[in-house]
Amino acid sequence: MLVLCCAAVTPVVLLTGPVSGQLDPAAVANSLHGRMFLWETSGTLVGQRPVFGWGPETLAQIYPAYGTPAFYAVYPYARMMNLIVDRPHNDLLQQAIATGLVGLAAYLWLWGALLRTGWRTARGGAAPWTRTLAAGLLGGLAAYFVQLQLAFSYVSVAPVLWVLIGVLLALDRGRAGAGLAG
Repeated sequence: MLVLCCAAVTPVVLLTGPVSGQLDPAAVANSLHGRMFLWETSGTLVGQRPVFGWGPETLAQIYPAYGTPAFYAVYPYARMMNLIVDRPHNDLLQQAIATGLVGLAAYLWLWGALLRTGWRTARGGAAPWTRTLAAGLLGGLAAYFVQLQLAFSYVSVAPVLWVLIGVLLALDRGRAGAGLAG
């Protein structure tokens, strides 16, 4: 049923073309230009407090570009509405701003450990299904990490990520328990 629904809706979406009229403000905010502006203007905050950062969930209060001519050039609708920049739409930059380079190093270590565990389990799992599942989880983790560099973690998705990380760690523990640790 889902396949039939997608088969019916996809041509309609693809063949109707773009909607004419005024530019959608959300499209500007999500454009590459908008992202590059956010990264450039919020990245300066890392240099101001490089060791421990500004603290979690503080970007909305400390973002330096609010009200500047450059900000209004990229986000012209911000003059008419209260635009709040609370995420730079890059997870590594978000971590560096919130927790400094110390927190960023710990965060990268965690991701590195997860990816190494996935690789090790995918290569040396006790059973073929274990290796296949671990390889899929490793691919999903890698894809999610890449996606985080252009967006941010959503509350609706993050719990699923942590459950899948738990499955991967359980598979690795099973591999180690079977005498295949390495």
